[in-house]
Amino acid sequence: MLGFCEENPSIRRICFASGASTATYFRKFNEDWLKCNQLSFAKNEATQKVFKKFANSRKRKRGDAPLARKSKKGGEQIELVVMQSVSPAFTRPWKNTPETPKASSMIYTDKRAFWFEHAFGIESPSGEQRHYIN
Repeated sequence: MLGFCEENPSIRRICFASGASTATYFRKFNEDWLKCNQLSFAKNEATQKVFKKFANSRKRKRGDAPLARKSKKGGEQIELVVMQSVSPAFTRPWKNTPETPKASSMIYTDKRAFWFEHAFGIESPSGEQRHYIN
């Protein structure tokens, strides 16, 4: 992955589209890359949870690492973002269980807005209603 990103320096963000499971595999196979200062971590709860070990060590040393911060090699950091699952199974709040009470706390419009903001860096289309379920 590191070689791919070096060959394509326009990559500014890596989104884990299927949620924490793919991010966990990424963490497992890219630990050395995660330890360097070439990556930053989105501030959403899912990203912070998966990359807690690396995000916490950075905060103690340098404070938050925004996307535009320069890496040790001089280029901009690549932001890692664990996205909200888009599975239909996780868009129905009435399907929550005692084991996973927040599994579907966001309905489709919330997830769509999250994707616009965190994957594409733009606001969701105007007039779109968002529904938050606590």
